[in-house]
Amino acid sequence: MKVVDRETNSVAFEDPDGDKIEFRVSPGGDRLVYSVNGAERPPSAHVRWEPGLGLAGIALPDIQKGFPIPAASAVEILGGVRYLANRAGIKCEIPDDVDVPDGKFGLPNEIANQMLSSKESSA
Repeated sequence: MKVVDRETNSVAFEDPDGDKIEFRVSPGGDRLVYSVNGAERPPSAHVRWEPGLGLAGIALPDIQKGFPIPAASAVEILGGVRYLANRAGIKCEIPDDVDVPDGKFGLPNEIANQMLSSKESSA
């Protein structure tokens, strides 16, 4: 699917747990900040598309955070986040074309691998 930068001041979506995730440019204009249910979290200088285990996600590698994104609106979310990242001048690894599975949320590889490891060790 083609990702087109979408001019916006913020990008918000709901994750599988029902939390509202929102991205925007930091007040200083040089980082991407995010919030979870309105609580602001650490800023990031690096964002990337992370299709882990055949699913969809956004990763912030420099602060070791990642988010599942709804597949139905993945291209719109990625376009908005890429626009914000470029506006902030941070490292952005969201490609022009992405493969998004239908009807699924996804997790970045690091988080998915941690979840799988903890499930295997508890079995």
